[in-house]
Amino acid sequence: MMFHQRVKGLIMTPAAEYGIADKGAGIRKQLAGLAEMGAAIVLLDRVIPDFQCDGVYFDNLEGAYLATEALIKAGHERIGIIAGDMSMTHGKQRYAGFEKAMREYGIPVDGRYVLHGEFKREMSYELTKDMLLKGDIPTAVFCSNNMSGAGFLQAVYDLGMKVPADIAYICFDKVEGVEIFGEKHSHISRDVVGMGEAAARLLLNRLRQPEKSCELQILPPDLRLHGSEVYAGSRGNLCDDENKNRGGSR
Repeated sequence: MMFHQRVKGLIMTPAAEYGIADKGAGIRKQLAGLAEMGAAIVLLDRVIPDFQCDGVYFDNLEGAYLATEALIKAGHERIGIIAGDMSMTHGKQRYAGFEKAMREYGIPVDGRYVLHGEFKREMSYELTKDMLLKGDIPTAVFCSNNMSGAGFLQAVYDLGMKVPADIAYICFDKVEGVEIFGEKHSHISRDVVGMGEAAARLLLNRLRQPEKSCELQILPPDLRLHGSEVYAGSRGNLCDDENKNRGGSR
């Protein structure tokens, strides 16, 4: 359809990872065909390996680092993670950010608290519930996306536990709906409107200057602390009443 309509510009958010084996051969061929007929292409949020074009991406590693660092600064030493799909770029980057913060603060990563939830709510729920029922649990958990966070919270509440009194957490992306219960939870916030605006600017610039080099923009994380990260064994509280943002440089 795009060929027949002679599409001149495309902003694409890949719904899957295309870097494994021949999985991306078809989409790369289609995009290359569009590029050959003069279409400007901008990728948003996820890369397609071996395909060169403009793109707008989020700093997943830094976001995960800041979230884990906030848990450490709140007083936690037994910190778990519900990791994403490690075959996907942003899953690897977010785990790397978690691991980097733990390493830099001299805290070993305990394999018992590393749960591979693959960014899915149901899997996160089952893994969290199983871990909590074993009794030896971390004091805090970093959830790699909002679906993992939703599954984590459901398991915590189903077992009669409370956040952060029984277990603290920070989520990558906001878990929707917690405000209904009068709660605010700490999370990494992404400027999705800003990402869209940046992608549109890149697309328009490419149409004006088709021969220019490919441009990549990496947007910074925005850590918002609301108290769900607080260590129950400490009176320290990193959140403030004004919901101060703590993203950017460290």
